Formats: sequence, structure tokens, C-alpha cells
Amino acid sequence: MQYDTGQATLWLIVVAAVGGFAVGAYVTVRYAPALARTREGVVAGLVTCALVGAALGLAAMNVYVTIADTRGSAANQVATGADATSVLVHNLIVALASQNAPLLALAALVYLLAPDGREAPA
Repeated sequence: MQYDTGQATLWLIVVAAVGGFAVGAYVTVRYAPALARTREGVVAGLVTCALVGAALGLAAMNVYVTIADTRGSAANQVATGADATSVLVHNLIVALASQNAPLLALAALVYLLAPDGREAPA
């Protein structure tokens, strides 16, 4: 029986993304202050959980891909003379900043614009 490393890598990327999504959604539900128990508050809470989960899932996927790339090219040198590992880490930082920052900013915006769980003063 042949072992297909490409298929195994794909499954590990999917597991990393789903695991990151689950952790992000759980952390948001667990540690974010409660929103109002209205339709708007519940929808805002669900959207915030989904966006934070998507950002963490994307981050986990990017980190896994970078680690997998590092194993394959640790001894290689880039044409500029820089170490290939430093280039991969640079690419990871750029990917995390450019892909996750908009998701987290949108999650913060949705959360901050949602009605909070405090009672309105009478």
C-alpha cells in the first residue's frame, strides 16, 4: 500500500483549520462579555464567533503550511543570500497580517456595534 504524502498534508491542513476555528469560536463565547439577549445581539455574537474562528483557523493553517515548507527547504539558500527559513517566516508574518487582520477587525467592529447585555438606565 502506497502512502500518499500529498493527501496526508491536505488532511492535516484541514484539521489545523477546523481546530483553529473551534478554538477561536470557543474562546470568543467563553471570554467575551455577554451581548444583549435580543435578535441583534445573538446574531452579532454568532458572527463575531465565526469571524474570530475563521481568523484562528486561517492562522493555524498558515503556520502549518510554513512548518511543512521549512522542513523541505531548511538547507536551501535564496538567491539574495538570505536563509530560506527567514524568508518563510517573513512570508508567514505577512500572510498572518494581511489575511487575519481584516477578519479580526471586522469581528471587533461587529462586536462593538452590537447591543451589550447591560440594562438601559430608566
